[in-house]
Amino acid sequence: MWSVNDLILHIGSNIGDREENLSTCLRLLNIHCGEIINTSGIYATEAWGIKDQPEFLNQAIHLKSYQSPEDILKNIQKIECIIGKEKEFHWGPRRIDIDIIFYGKEIIETDSLVIPHPMMQKRAFVLLPLMDIIPDFIHPLLDVSIRKLTEDCMDSSYAHKIIVDPVI
Repeated sequence: MWSVNDLILHIGSNIGDREENLSTCLRLLNIHCGEIINTSGIYATEAWGIKDQPEFLNQAIHLKSYQSPEDILKNIQKIECIIGKEKEFHWGPRRIDIDIIFYGKEIIETDSLVIPHPMMQKRAFVLLPLMDIIPDFIHPLLDVSIRKLTEDCMDSSYAHKIIVDPVI
């Protein structure tokens, strides 16, 4: 049986009403995935990978959940469908994108799920929001803190906080 776990998610939106998409996502995460403990500020960020698309709004979320990682993934996919995930191509524009960054200190690698998120340490748009909520958390595979990963990150794309204390 699964026990309560700290779950760290990252959400992003770059089409439609981006702030409303994030807000709706938070409400649905609270209903379908677990209790929201903390959120980062909201960051305006350059698109990663394919730059020629609208700016993203990104946020990190800390939840407590009794659900298994597989159930969390299913519920996240359901939330993305409800909000209207319309990703036409890899790294393309989307109304909402939800990624599992950490599930406690678990290391999981299956056909459908890899935790910790394998690219998070290379992306400023993920690390900066994480700095707001878990700067001293030690990455279970890399054995370094979020703070150190942020300091060492080579991603030069811009990311700046536009909303310091969003309403949950």
